[in-house]
Amino acid sequence: MTIRTQPRTQDVHVRKLSCDRLDDLGLCYRGEHMADFVSDPAVTFQELSPDLNCFAYHHDTYSAIGTSHDRIVRIWDVRTGQILQRLMSNTNFVDCFFWPGGKRVVSVSDDHSLHLWHPETGEREEELGQAVGPITCHAFSPDHQLLAFASEDGVIRIVGAYKRRLAGHRGAVRCVDFSEDSRLLCSVGDDGTVRQWDLELGQETNWRGYDFPDDGWFTTNIEHTKILAHGKNAWRHVRWQVRDDDGRVTGLLPTGI
Repeated sequence: MTIRTQPRTQDVHVRKLSCDRLDDLGLCYRGEHMADFVSDPAVTFQELSPDLNCFAYHHDTYSAIGTSHDRIVRIWDVRTGQILQRLMSNTNFVDCFFWPGGKRVVSVSDDHSLHLWHPETGEREEELGQAVGPITCHAFSPDHQLLAFASEDGVIRIVGAYKRRLAGHRGAVRCVDFSEDSRLLCSVGDDGTVRQWDLELGQETNWRGYDFPDDGWFTTNIEHTKILAHGKNAWRHVRWQVRDDDGRVTGLLPTGI
């Protein structure tokens, strides 16, 4: 697929040829291509800049969103390329994505704040929260009621049906994901830990994981007094703390964990 920019109109023509250029410009979202939802083999997307910060689309509403550096999130009909709405702010947007269902849009600004928008009216409904540093990852709960986002300050924030602030990682959080029942959250940080959170209580569960190369992973209880599970090469990275039947410690976890 090739993209040809028209200098006068600032439109971008999308043609079904190959997908290489779409990937280069960031027009691939979660492994799927915008072209899969373009009914016309040559569709002009109004005001679509080749210098995009983000791009996303929603299957059910046939709409796409994107933003560059002009403080506007544009919403398109992917079947026609026509602009449906513009979301405007006095700060620069660095990311945007649909809330599941497509009836709301979430924007991320360069001041690390998240806002909720109505895509039909273009109105900003509320500020969802603000991180201390750049936002590194986000995830929605399977029941679509919660949004988790994390940042370089090591804090995970939960917004939506209720709010939580989950602090514990030392360093940036790189990944978050919900359990199928939306009651637990797992997070992975630069501190080398995998943590599990009880969202109802707003605190860590009695479980923590550590990941090392060569199947060297292992999990412990939160007090680090017991190994719960481990990979075959975990012994390369940890000195065990194991108690015998009489309760005597026969090994130690490494210091610093």
